Amino acid sequence: AGKLGRDDAKREKALTKELLPRIAGPLERVLYTGTVALECSILSACSVDESTHPQAFDEALGHPLWSTVRDLAAPVAVVLEASAQRSLERYHVPRSGFDNGELAKLLAAETVLPIRCLSCIAQAAPFNQLLERRDLFPQLRRLELHSCNADAATLWAAPLCAGLDEIVVELPWIWQRFTEPLLELEALPAARIELSAKQSYEHITLEFRAGEGANKRLEVRFDAPSNRHSLADRVEAAVEVLARLEPVERLEQVIVRPSRRIKDEAHRKALRGALERYPASELVV
Repeated sequence: AGKLGRDDAKREKALTKELLPRIAGPLERVLYTGTVALECSILSACSVDESTHPQAFDEALGHPLWSTVRDLAAPVAVVLEASAQRSLERYHVPRSGFDNGELAKLLAAETVLPIRCLSCIAQAAPFNQLLERRDLFPQLRRLELHSCNADAATLWAAPLCAGLDEIVVELPWIWQRFTEPLLELEALPAARIELSAKQSYEHITLEFRAGEGANKRLEVRFDAPSNRHSLADRVEAAVEVLARLEPVERLEQVIVRPSRRIKDEAHRKALRGALERYPASELVV
């Protein structure tokens, strides 16, 4: 299905807000309304606020209406109840300070969750413990890591990552310490690994897939805004990434794919020049 137009999106948002008290019942007071998604008039996705109405939050724990939610961002206390696990496919562990306290609670509970996607902050001791606990997530297929400052070699070798379909990592700083160990691996831990890599002030998406033998295939994506100054910054950032990826011999194919067609020949020339160091490359503009 295509994306909703602006007016359609407004109407859908207004309708959701109107229907929510009837559909969510006592859960309504603890939901962030803007995050709610309904399917066939049932609650399918939401984020939970425990601080605004603490009593309402306590009363909502274990309520049967959680049983239809497939995509949930909520304190661990919610997801540990059996009712919240019935349909749950994707769980976002909330941010909880420098100690990653909510993730620590999840691990301490020793509860096996039937989720296919886990999203969390990749920092502090609880995250290092999480990497060893694949037994708690036997059906996991996708891992989303935010503000990741984990040791790269430990991450790529972790039991939690082995055999996944997708690993998506948002990096807050130097991306080379993640890409170099990744390219050195004999085999990727997941079928697809996506890094949101920050270069200067611009984010570049690097998507790695397995190639022949120990080689890798890479697609580099970046937003190409219509503003020419912003576009120049994005192209410069992409060129710098392409100039610094090592080891080159482990990349059997590199594709650069901006979000829209780049008409400026100077920008195209800069990107093509950066691709010359790779054995096989393509600029999709």
